[in-house]
Amino acid sequence: MRLSTKLLLTICVPPALIALVGIYVVKTSEDQLRGSIQTAAMAEADSVQREIDRLLRARTATWEDFAGEERVRAALVRSNEMLGAKEGLIEGIELLWSEEERRNSLPEGFLDKSLMRELNLTVESMSDLSGGTRVFQEVILTNAFGGVVAQSGPPVEYLHDERPWWKEARSNGRYISDVAVRGDGGSEEEVTIGFCLRIDGSEGDFLGVLKVDISLQEVLGVVDSHARRGGRDRGMVLLSRDGRLIRIGGRGKTRTLSDGSRYVVRNESGELEGEQIIEKGASGREQVYTYANPPQQGIVSNLGWVAVHTADVDAQFAPVRQLRNNVILAAAVATFLGVGVMLWVVFPVSRRMKRLVEATRQIGKGTIEAPISVAGHDELSELSDEFNQMRTRLGETQENLRKAMEQANEASKAKGDFLANMSHEIRTPMNAIMGITELTLGTELTEEQRHYQVLVEQSAHSLLMLLNDILDYSKIEAGKLELENREFDLRDSVGDILHTLSPRAVEKNLELVFRVEPEVPVILSGDLTRLRQIIVNLVGNALKFTDRGEVVLSVENRHELEGRVELLFKVRDTGIGVRADRLERIFEVFAQADSSTTREFGGSGLGLAISKRIVKKMGGEIWVESVVGEGSIFHFTAVLDVASEQEESESNILQSLDQLAVLVVDDNATQRRVVGEMLYHWGISGILCPDGESALVALEKLESEGREAKLLLIDRSMPAIDGLQLAKYIRRDSRWSELPMILLTSVSDGAPGGKTDELGITKVVNKPIKQSLLLDAIMLAMGMEERKQEGRRRDAGRQGRQVDSMQVLLAEDGKVNQLVAVRLLERRGHRVTVVENGLEAVNRSRKENFDVILMDIQMPVMSGYEASQEIRRREKQTGIHIPIVAMTAHAMPGDREECINAGMDAYLSKPIESDEFYAVVESYGSGDGVGEPAGAVPLAGGDMKELKGADEDAGVTIFDADAFRQRIGDEMLMCEIIRIFEEELGQMWQSLLEAERKGDPVKVHEAAHRLKGLVGNYCASRAWSCVTELNGLAAAGDLASASKVVPDFEKELGLLEEALREFRELLEVTLSSS
Repeated sequence: MRLSTKLLLTICVPPALIALVGIYVVKTSEDQLRGSIQTAAMAEADSVQREIDRLLRARTATWEDFAGEERVRAALVRSNEMLGAKEGLIEGIELLWSEEERRNSLPEGFLDKSLMRELNLTVESMSDLSGGTRVFQEVILTNAFGGVVAQSGPPVEYLHDERPWWKEARSNGRYISDVAVRGDGGSEEEVTIGFCLRIDGSEGDFLGVLKVDISLQEVLGVVDSHARRGGRDRGMVLLSRDGRLIRIGGRGKTRTLSDGSRYVVRNESGELEGEQIIEKGASGREQVYTYANPPQQGIVSNLGWVAVHTADVDAQFAPVRQLRNNVILAAAVATFLGVGVMLWVVFPVSRRMKRLVEATRQIGKGTIEAPISVAGHDELSELSDEFNQMRTRLGETQENLRKAMEQANEASKAKGDFLANMSHEIRTPMNAIMGITELTLGTELTEEQRHYQVLVEQSAHSLLMLLNDILDYSKIEAGKLELENREFDLRDSVGDILHTLSPRAVEKNLELVFRVEPEVPVILSGDLTRLRQIIVNLVGNALKFTDRGEVVLSVENRHELEGRVELLFKVRDTGIGVRADRLERIFEVFAQADSSTTREFGGSGLGLAISKRIVKKMGGEIWVESVVGEGSIFHFTAVLDVASEQEESESNILQSLDQLAVLVVDDNATQRRVVGEMLYHWGISGILCPDGESALVALEKLESEGREAKLLLIDRSMPAIDGLQLAKYIRRDSRWSELPMILLTSVSDGAPGGKTDELGITKVVNKPIKQSLLLDAIMLAMGMEERKQEGRRRDAGRQGRQVDSMQVLLAEDGKVNQLVAVRLLERRGHRVTVVENGLEAVNRSRKENFDVILMDIQMPVMSGYEASQEIRRREKQTGIHIPIVAMTAHAMPGDREECINAGMDAYLSKPIESDEFYAVVESYGSGDGVGEPAGAVPLAGGDMKELKGADEDAGVTIFDADAFRQRIGDEMLMCEIIRIFEEELGQMWQSLLEAERKGDPVKVHEAAHRLKGLVGNYCASRAWSCVTELNGLAAAGDLASASKVVPDFEKELGLLEEALREFRELLEVTLSSS
């Protein structure tokens, strides 16, 4: 907000505040005045009701005294005795009474003349006392039979025993009737109420009833008096119990008993609600009606009369409106004065402030202009002077800051370089230590030497794990942790992870079990590498802190919606547990349960902290429950995508086993339950047995029931009778001599193959049990076809033909391809000779005999084409043909023609795929196979399709870890191949840059080709795409276009190097854990 605006607001706010305060005062005054008026009105109405009550009490008291006189009671007693002495006398008197001419012939004593005179005298005297106003209209005294004994006027009716007032008075002792109106032709109407009183004898016997009609003229006078007292704008209204008008004060004549419901508000039960209402009167002006409830006791309370105070709203609140108008006028005047002050003061100050703001803005942009002129002697002048001094100091500070930033950047760069280089600088000697230690352990050593070497190996692994944790945490803290999104089979993946940890469980004699609920989808999409890291951390910790019992990993489907699933992972152990006061800190950095834990069990304290951050990155949470001495349960959730295509359920494959008994024998309850759940999911009826003895009992029971035990799943290690002993007992019985059996064993149980063959055990399945492996084993045991044709083809491809050991010459200048090819060949028992160029290949083939030559195409000194042609020329003299297989980075149709012309027999595309590699190479070996194996690609005849790198089919990714893992298979080999990439990349890249700088397209092509051969081994489609384009442009001599690709290629190589380093670190953690 601009300063001028603020000053304007400063000037305008006081008038606004005056207006607001005025409004508040007016509102408060109005509320207070309303309250005062309401209170006064209620008091006025209450006063009217009380005054009326006092008046009526005074009038009724006169007749209460009269009824209590002894002579009145005596007259009633005489009348009652006279009428009661002769039966039928009352009916006769009533008959005579009805005829006026015969009424005077009644015997003396039926009417008490003296009482009648006294009644008349009392009525007249009260009228005189009231100034001629007839207070009592009529007084009737009746006996116990309802007959008239005395009456103030001429009696018209003799019997009143059927009258309501007579019955009420006799029953209740007292009765006051509501308002009645009497009118006699044109005379003015008389408003009365009836007062009835029961008269009893001295002994409480009923003597008669006295009825007095009381005129309300005095009551109406009270209402009129209060109405006149309020003036023109106020009035008073008296209402009956049922809301009819008795009197509107101040009016000469009221239409008595007309509707007056508009003056009050009543609820459904007829009771008054509220105390005040505002309505428009007959004149159209608003009226406020205030009423009070009748007194709790008294005649008015019995009658239910309501006095209503009326007032004109406009007249009542005129002072408040005048006050409001005055406040508004004062606020308007103050506002106009504020505007005048603003024009005189604010605008000049604003202009001077604008100059300061502009100067400040320029300094913010880095421009330090000339000083601001200082004029006047006010605060702005002082500010301008201080601003000029600040400008000078700011220039000095900027210079110091620039120097400090340079130092900070240098320090940050040094830190980044340190973290980047520490991995290589520490791992290089560490790998050497580990490798040499492993080699040393493979030699003959004394027990003491072997003990020392094992300690060295364990210490190296611990240091490597600590280093990996520190680097991981540094990367997370720097915000560089990125998640991949690749499809994977959750059940098989979890099984693979736990298999790497199972040796540690076996060492401590622990049961390692995992179970995945059937509701969990089979194929998911996410970062399996990071998920593996979390599981390895949690399960590894559980194994570390557990000395007996079991470690169980379970996976549950927590929530699934719109193609995503939230999974809940639980790692439960029976270890030492964690104290409650340590649970909150357990996921913090460098936090262990206590210092003694670190000393006893080791560990950096980073594993759980890293896991927590990875879980958070995966959209989940992690927590722990633990009881000291009983164990812990670590929970974590992860949100993963559900693959669009899921594997079909295996249950339909095993339909033929439905209703058949399969015995599961395992002493571990958790393992039994997990296997039982798997069988149930496949539709198999499982019988769970905790030991060998119960298994034999179960077999006998099935036999006696006429049922057949179809299959046995037996744990290898059980107390009392172990798995092998149980198999012997079963085989000795002819009934079960052919019963298929599967042995469930830990990795290091090492049941000799000979024993399992002797006992007729069909298959050995290692724990923790993978669902897919168990299903394959069951199918094999039952003689069924394998469930996946693709898996059978893959197995067949990997097994290849059974060939004799071959002598292979490998001509390859790339270290990665050398390492992979040598490892693959040596794994099958073949002997390999390695040379690094074509000339050496020619010379070696001349000196030694080889079954096949693997020839790289592009090599230094002599290319693969030239070497093949030279070998073929020599063969024309010797007559001995040596198969030559080309190894090309990317086989195209033109490459095939060149290979044919050079005399090659077949080719393999790089990067090397083990199945295809074995099929092609071993097709030239001697063995039991005939014909050309699957996977061999002939160079002559037939249509040749363009072969693509695996990465091109796999989608555009920086690094496809799953494809790389599937291609290489061996985790240690993968680590070695990645290290070669890290070692060779720098030199190859410098060669490319040097060739580009010199502008030599041939050298650029050679360097690009070597990089292409290197990158092609790592399932990196993005880097592969760049280097392929670069290689093609360089080969075409388009150096300008090739130079434009180099920056993109450099960026992709950096990303690939980082991804490979992360993957290698995770592999090393897994290898260290196992």
